[in-house]
Amino acid sequence: KRIRETDERAPCHDCCNISGDGCGCNFWGGCILSGVVRLNFAFYTEMQIEGYGGNSRKMIQLVRPTEAMKEQAIEFRQEFFEHGEFVINGSELFDKTDDYTEWCRTIDANTKEETVNPNWVITDTFFAVDDDRIVGIIDFRHTLNDFLKDLGHCGYSVRPSERRKGFATEMLRQLLEVTQKTGMNELYLSVERKNEPSVKTI
Repeated sequence: KRIRETDERAPCHDCCNISGDGCGCNFWGGCILSGVVRLNFAFYTEMQIEGYGGNSRKMIQLVRPTEAMKEQAIEFRQEFFEHGEFVINGSELFDKTDDYTEWCRTIDANTKEETVNPNWVITDTFFAVDDDRIVGIIDFRHTLNDFLKDLGHCGYSVRPSERRKGFATEMLRQLLEVTQKTGMNELYLSVERKNEPSVKTI
């Protein structure tokens, strides 16, 4: 992994504002005001990526949302709301929908070039599951359009009761493996310089 740090400032969008192993990578919640760090991950060998995360690794699985997970997913979302968090970063607007089934159809459509929303980009969305419990959510945007070019390829969230346990680190580690399989050799993220928890996660 190589990280290149720059002092580039992203434009003021209602978008990327990474906020730690808790809220995660926020592409929808507010404007970046200052001190943006742009990170460029260059992938080398699979062996090096496998070692990413060290002792903090939690053996979770990244799985695509399904209709069978509806009850768990609604309970996962409700925990954020009960903690006063109404933006779930990396969730492809799961925090804004009233219809889980339709949301599943939408995110499935967005995984394919022929069915992706014309205003969006091909995106893979995953629940992070630990012992059959949804602990987080993360997405991977295969390309960056004009809206996303200063923001990055992924967003993520960990549910409030499961934070500070290394799940965000492991979610991002596993996502690196997913992105490598697509042939991508760089992954861009944006983070507020003052947000040390997210910088450490990344």
